[in-house]
Amino acid sequence: MKKHIAPLSGLAIGLVVVACVPSPPTAEVSPALPAVTDSSPLAQTDPMQNQRLRDAVQAGNRQGVELALAAGANPNAGSFYEGYPLMLAAHQGNVDIVRLLVDRGADVNTQADEGYTALMNAATAGHLDVVQLLLEQGADPNLYSAGMTPLATAVAAENPDMVKALLEGGADARQSVQSRSVLAIAQEKGNPKIINLIETALEE
Repeated sequence: MKKHIAPLSGLAIGLVVVACVPSPPTAEVSPALPAVTDSSPLAQTDPMQNQRLRDAVQAGNRQGVELALAAGANPNAGSFYEGYPLMLAAHQGNVDIVRLLVDRGADVNTQADEGYTALMNAATAGHLDVVQLLLEQGADPNLYSAGMTPLATAVAAENPDMVKALLEGGADARQSVQSRSVLAIAQEKGNPKIINLIETALEE
């Protein structure tokens, strides 16, 4: 069963809810894991360890994550609907696990259902340290997730520190979301610091 994020009301921020959607089997894998073919990246790793990795990330168990990776888990194992380990760690705000996964090859720009990324998950949940780390590691701040961008999400949440970090990390203040400019969102919220940050970015 796929769980969808509740539709945005105005500019309200939706949290990422990931759910497991079974796929028709194309290779012999654990029923709890997405089916893969022999040519897929997952076929080159241990499905049991992939599940072990996901469980460890879910539990916030850094040592468990490290052990699963050492035993052959793929840091990019997951699926479009159930999400990926890095996205889960980013949403939880576990910067140590995020750093470990990235160091072991996790793709910082992988997109899941509705375009969600690890960066969007971290920005939505307000985890500034994770956002800064992902930006340092090459995360694209201008990818859309459910019609929003990380910058627009931070502006709507009235989080000036997050807005500043995203702008410094390459977020485009000219990107529109839901047919509105980021500046218009900032002006509607009325936070003078955020308005100034956006206006300054637009002048550059």
